[in-house]
Amino acid sequence: MGFLSVLFFLPNFILRDINTRYELPRNEKFVPALTRLNTVNKLSAYTDSLAAEKKILIHSPEYLLLAENVVSERFYHGFSHYSLEENWIAALGEKIIGYNLSCIVKPDDILNHANAACSQQAIVTISLLRKHNIDYRTLGFPHHFAIEARLHNYWYFLDANQEPVMTLEERMHRHWQGHNDNLKAFYNSDVYKNLDIGFGNKQDAVVSAVNNIPGRNVSIFHSLTHFFSHYLWVFTLLGFVISSSKETIKIPKFLRPGPKYNTRRLVPVS
Repeated sequence: MGFLSVLFFLPNFILRDINTRYELPRNEKFVPALTRLNTVNKLSAYTDSLAAEKKILIHSPEYLLLAENVVSERFYHGFSHYSLEENWIAALGEKIIGYNLSCIVKPDDILNHANAACSQQAIVTISLLRKHNIDYRTLGFPHHFAIEARLHNYWYFLDANQEPVMTLEERMHRHWQGHNDNLKAFYNSDVYKNLDIGFGNKQDAVVSAVNNIPGRNVSIFHSLTHFFSHYLWVFTLLGFVISSSKETIKIPKFLRPGPKYNTRRLVPVS
């Protein structure tokens, strides 16, 4: 158990992402200076300051476009994962069995990284909307993820990750009507050559319930594995100390049980 304690303790000092790393693409809006916005509160304050500067009302469709653009500039594409130091159980879990076990779903943790995938950028965008009590819903595609936000009973399409070029009218749900093929024209096909894979053909988006929090179960998993990643070594060390102490404890002679006797013959019973 002593060896296990050391084995469980050491990964907490290895700041390394052992899963797939993503290089910065050349065709994204990514602004490296914005990586300083490493919490939802900082990102929200920055977005709201831009809105004030541009005289954009918080509960206006223009604010939705602004929020999408800020998130687009904050990240470049690619899943962000927990490093060994942050959560070695989740990191090793993904390395061994896959299933995106170390892909981050907590907004503040995503904001510790410069890169984020479509679902992660959607989660961060949702965190900005929640700050101002703006309703949203998620949109699932065959190999993509985006959201819609509701203002004045109209739903607007938002995709910070793949950055479609759309007017406010084109973003309204009544325009694309939930049909995936209707969205493809708004993406740069020279950059995104797999639109048929991402959106499928002749398919409809899977729409979530309003204000449903994506990745809730994964977040619980990450909270548990984060705890055990940092403290499992303590439990194994305690087990080692307890087991070792039991082996070294000597029972006094007068407390040891004596031999049993046959009461008729008064001889010890074997």
